[in-house]
Amino acid sequence: MGRPAAVLGGSGARAQNGEPERRGVPTLPVKANNKRKGNFTDKEDEILVAAWLHASMDPIVGTEQKNATCWNRIHEEYESHKPEGSDRNVNSLSHRWSAVKEQVGRFCGCYEQIMHMRESGKTEQDKIVDALKLFKSQDKTNKGFVLMHCWNMLRFEQKWLAQVDRSSQSNKKQKSSSNASPSMSTQKANTIHLDDFEATSPVKADHMKRPIGKKAEKERQRRGKNVTSLEDNNVVMALDVVFSKRTEMEMARETARQEREMARETARQSREDAKEKRYVGALAMEQRKYEFEERKMEMEIINKDLSSLNDDQKEYYKMLRRDIIDRRSKRSI
Repeated sequence: MGRPAAVLGGSGARAQNGEPERRGVPTLPVKANNKRKGNFTDKEDEILVAAWLHASMDPIVGTEQKNATCWNRIHEEYESHKPEGSDRNVNSLSHRWSAVKEQVGRFCGCYEQIMHMRESGKTEQDKIVDALKLFKSQDKTNKGFVLMHCWNMLRFEQKWLAQVDRSSQSNKKQKSSSNASPSMSTQKANTIHLDDFEATSPVKADHMKRPIGKKAEKERQRRGKNVTSLEDNNVVMALDVVFSKRTEMEMARETARQEREMARETARQSREDAKEKRYVGALAMEQRKYEFEERKMEMEIINKDLSSLNDDQKEYYKMLRRDIIDRRSKRSI
């Protein structure tokens, strides 16, 4: 069976014809509703869990589904695999899943506490037994955990693990936000930069001199044309040199700036690549470690000597073995 996601809020119970149920009228629909309110069997729980996993992990539909759409798909999946005599509507499945999710989530917390103790000499099954005891001791009504069949189906599923992780992260964020002090607000001032202007007084003329003669003026102008022409050429050449040097300096500064930007970008990309490489390597190592631990635990279950166990314990280990074999068979396809 494939594997799913989401939770739906149910509506109030009504008769099949859409009208409110009338007390004192023992109609067949009322009996049918009473039958649906019976306790879920282990087989019904397993089909519900499998339907939830399948509805949220189907690659064709995807996980971005509305609540009602998801639970309609879960109901359809349940209906196609339900045991004989089972008659559950969408609302009943949704409420049952809420209970399963809450109970299994609590047991996951107990199991994690036991695993973190790292007690030497204890097998995986010993730790599960300790987790069961811890669950019962923490329950307000001293009730034990009775959904091991659901936990065994969910414990290694990525969809379930992701939901548990999100819940854990949400709790951490809530604790962190409750202890954090309010941040100081910053004020941004608009600054207008004004250029400084320097006023220059007009240049005063020198003392007036007596005008020169007509011939002298002509001779001065004749000589002055050549001088002025030469001076103008010198000025133009000097300006060309100045502008050329300025352009070269600006180009050099721009080239240096681009080289610095390129060097910074190259260094940043190198850091990102190294970080990504370390992350991928660590992730692969964690995956191998997880698979090794999983196989080790499965081999302990497969090789467990059942001769000294009672019938209930034998049946439990046989169920675990079937689950391991089925899961490994599906992964090899």
